Amino acid sequence: MSKSVASKTGLLALFLALMLPFGVILVLLLTEIKSRIGLWEEARSGVIYHRNVRQLLDHTLRYADLAAQKSSPSMVKFRQQATQAVERDIQKLDALSRLDALAAQQPSAQWRAFKSAWKQLDASTQKGAKALNAPALDALIEHIVALSAQADERVIRAPEVRSGAYVMDTLITDIPTLAADIERAGRLSSSLAQNSSASAKAEPLRALSTLIASSLSDSARKIPLQTAGDAAPASVQLYRDAKKQTREFLRLLDAPGKATPQQLMAASRESRAAYFQLYDALSRDMEKSIAAHIENDRQRKFFIEVFAALVVTILVCVFWKVGELTAQRSRAEQATHESEARFRSIVDAARDAIIGMDVNGLIREWNPQAETLFGWSREEAIGQRLSSTIIPPEW
Repeated sequence: MSKSVASKTGLLALFLALMLPFGVILVLLLTEIKSRIGLWEEARSGVIYHRNVRQLLDHTLRYADLAAQKSSPSMVKFRQQATQAVERDIQKLDALSRLDALAAQQPSAQWRAFKSAWKQLDASTQKGAKALNAPALDALIEHIVALSAQADERVIRAPEVRSGAYVMDTLITDIPTLAADIERAGRLSSSLAQNSSASAKAEPLRALSTLIASSLSDSARKIPLQTAGDAAPASVQLYRDAKKQTREFLRLLDAPGKATPQQLMAASRESRAAYFQLYDALSRDMEKSIAAHIENDRQRKFFIEVFAALVVTILVCVFWKVGELTAQRSRAEQATHESEARFRSIVDAARDAIIGMDVNGLIREWNPQAETLFGWSREEAIGQRLSSTIIPPEW
């Protein structure tokens, strides 16, 4: 019995010795894949979050366009609609910020500052201010651009996205910033066209024009690298349209006095609208790419789990079978020992002399009656020739 227990203990120790390194490797693999999936999920959450921030920026700029125009019954209605659109965007971002995956994406202090600035700007507009509070609007836009830029590092933490950080930088930071600069330039150029004596606005306008041209040149180097990859042909065309619209807007800025305020504002709106369309297209492409990576990692995780379960099942079956064979052998040995013990008790208890020998004539069995009858002890007789023990020498 103790031998059987020892063999089972040895098998268990061998099983654990094999399973321990396998289990460690399995845990490390699954942990690494789970971490990758978490980073991809975080990146996808960031893309979704930024898309909503981009929509908020678009609606805020539309609100600014309407608020800058002369008041009329129809214009009041349009302003109300623009205000409602901004309020819906704020509510949507508030709802997104309550999700665990997105909670860290939204800088709470920056978000609170934006909502406070929005309420102040909208309140001054609703009170019928004679002119749009340009500094307040610029501050509001800066808050939105900052919201869009601050999660950039979280998004590019995802595997393989780090190597294409320029793509995410273009997607998340450059386009909203460029659109905001285009809106400011449109507003300043329209104001300057209406009042040519406002020379104080000429220098900021020239600076904005230079900044837009620089951003356009920078995006011309980075965006084609993205659109030449996995992006759909539609994204390539949207990029070309946005570049064309922006160059047309810059051409109007470089020719003061040749365009009306309405033309300047229209060119500004068309340019930033083209960039927003490009942003949305690239954002969808990026989300599809991230979703594909998540699906691939989940399939890898599933395959490893199935493979691990199969290996463990095979090992358990093998060790169970070995254990059964070992148990059967142990039972057979036990039965043999018991049979030998019974045979020994029968031989020892016999009243007749019982002598056993092998094919060579050597004694192998010698019971107590044989000891009494022939005078040889068992120890003396075992191994001797039968003729030398039971036949007297004189014969």
